[in-house]
Amino acid sequence: MGMAFHRARLFLMVLPAAVCTNVSEDDATGYARLDAQLSYVVEVDGEERCDLEIQLEGTPYTGDCEGCTFAFAIDARVVESAGDCDVDPLTSWLAGSFMRAGQTYSAEDMVMAHSDRYGGHDDVLLSGYHLTWSQETGDQAYPDRYWAPIAYAGSSYGAFISDGDDFTLSWLSFDAAEYRYSYLDTYNMCMEYTEGAALTDGATTSAGGLPCGEEILDVWSLTVAGETETISISVDTVSESTTFDPMMWVNDVDAGECALAQADDSFDCSYPPPRFSCPSVSFDADSERYQIVVVNLGDCAGDVGEYRIVVDGGAGAGLELLANDTVSYTVGTHEIDVWAVGSLISG
Repeated sequence: MGMAFHRARLFLMVLPAAVCTNVSEDDATGYARLDAQLSYVVEVDGEERCDLEIQLEGTPYTGDCEGCTFAFAIDARVVESAGDCDVDPLTSWLAGSFMRAGQTYSAEDMVMAHSDRYGGHDDVLLSGYHLTWSQETGDQAYPDRYWAPIAYAGSSYGAFISDGDDFTLSWLSFDAAEYRYSYLDTYNMCMEYTEGAALTDGATTSAGGLPCGEEILDVWSLTVAGETETISISVDTVSESTTFDPMMWVNDVDAGECALAQADDSFDCSYPPPRFSCPSVSFDADSERYQIVVVNLGDCAGDVGEYRIVVDGGAGAGLELLANDTVSYTVGTHEIDVWAVGSLISG
């Protein structure tokens, strides 16, 4: 453990809240179709990045949706687009992919539904979808439909208002503390490593130091040559007066700088800090260029945390300091504003 590097945000990003309903195949809504226009706008740090106008056309959904007052299979298409858009399928009803914890998922067969009571809430608008993803063993699919509450009565982020057969939907996602990590793309991960249990015994070493008092990082360029082999990397402390709590992750540069490995408390440091221990990882070197990112998590004995990197494996491995004393992260805002107006049309 370290003092404040927000590990949950770093390497654990969960799927949207979703629950499966019980079986009910009756479609008793009495509506023949749904017609709606949806606006999807994204702002980053107050600057508009994406502006979409989406046409939603729905036909009666006859699958499982117990207690639904209406349910429509949605055909969504973009009619106007501006900016660089990375769209959330759940709030746009545009079938497509999204990433969580380095894994790409696909939301398909989108459904818009409404229930007077769902998941302990009243007047709930639901986004239904089938979830698929890929693994080394092949494509995977969740067998049942997911249902994600998008808006409900009393919600602070979403409102669904109906007036007869007409309705409006407003949904706002505002994160006033979006952490953007230096040299780490939390949506681009290729984790495949083993955490070490001891200090690596390797011939390639380099030394560095990181100021204490704030989360600062160094970035080292690691270049290897030759055939694929296992590389082991450790970060260790070097003296009692400069000990601290280090953390590390490794990016695969040749694979688009995806995060390949990360470690924190793997083995007892040679000069232990007041709390916690030192990181070590091993992985198969399928590329020639890597980045080793070393972070100062605090628990320092002095003003500077000094360390050494030890690398074992990789023919002709070489280390070079790429970035020195870099801020670990910045904090910004990310806002998604969804507004829709539509009608339910009787048969």
